[in-house]
Amino acid sequence: MKKISLVLMILFVVSPSWALFCQFCGQDIPVTSKFCLSCGKQVKDAGSEEKPGSDHGVQSAQSVPIDESFLKNYEPIEKIEMLLSTTNYSSVVTLATEYRQRMTLNFQKIEPKLSDYSPARKKLHSIYLRKFDILERYLDAWNRHSNGPKKGQGGAQKEKLLFELARTNDMIGALKDSKNDSGVLSKIEGMERDLDKSIKEFVVTSPYLAVENRRITKNQPIWIIEEKAGLVKVLHMGETDLSMPISGWVPQYDLEKRTTWKSENPPSIVYHTYQPPTQVIFVERDSWGWNHHRRYPFGYRRSSRWKFGGGCW
Repeated sequence: MKKISLVLMILFVVSPSWALFCQFCGQDIPVTSKFCLSCGKQVKDAGSEEKPGSDHGVQSAQSVPIDESFLKNYEPIEKIEMLLSTTNYSSVVTLATEYRQRMTLNFQKIEPKLSDYSPARKKLHSIYLRKFDILERYLDAWNRHSNGPKKGQGGAQKEKLLFELARTNDMIGALKDSKNDSGVLSKIEGMERDLDKSIKEFVVTSPYLAVENRRITKNQPIWIIEEKAGLVKVLHMGETDLSMPISGWVPQYDLEKRTTWKSENPPSIVYHTYQPPTQVIFVERDSWGWNHHRRYPFGYRRSSRWKFGGGCW
């Protein structure tokens, strides 16, 4: 009995290497073999059997790239943007309203599927939502700039929104060209942070801020367009009676003193080499034979009556 148990134990230890059978010819094959040694056909590895619910062989929604079929959902937004090149606001109102309605319906179709989208698609969707909001606000500002009231404020908001729109398009372009690059999402998040910082508005805290011979009064909002070489270009974002917004360059120190804005760049320092002032001394000889010295700021000069012969030295 003990011998039989020992033989069975040995067979149990050895048997795993020959535990599989070919599904085509029925011959024994090793566990690690992918082909039958008898008929040569490829066999199915037991360890590679798909588990229920596995995505093997099926492209998951989490890995689907951004393709043209997906981008078609946002075509109405692109068409609204194309209308901005038109100079007459009244000529685009009807088309803009139609594209708005189409895009609203597309958003309603996308929302139920959003949880199954890849991170890149989710990010692209959120950026298109932002772009749609920018275009909505631009059309409103365009209407006020064209028809009033507050034409100057409407013009200022148009300029700022065009800047925001351009930066948003940069993010969309980066996502389209990413090819499912895992690092693109962190890049986009950095671009969003920079954009949010660059569109921040500030407030005048002094009685007024002088810009291009005009005054922006206290508590009025301003937007920083550009900063360079100790100068800052600002745009008045508040209400004004003017048809065009107030915009111009202001010294950095003056802007920091009169508004809530503070530069993140250190002020530029110009170093000057010290040079002592020069003097000019005129020496004349009077009738009594004495020399009188007169000080002038450029050097020495002697009168023509001097005994060495006259002229300038």
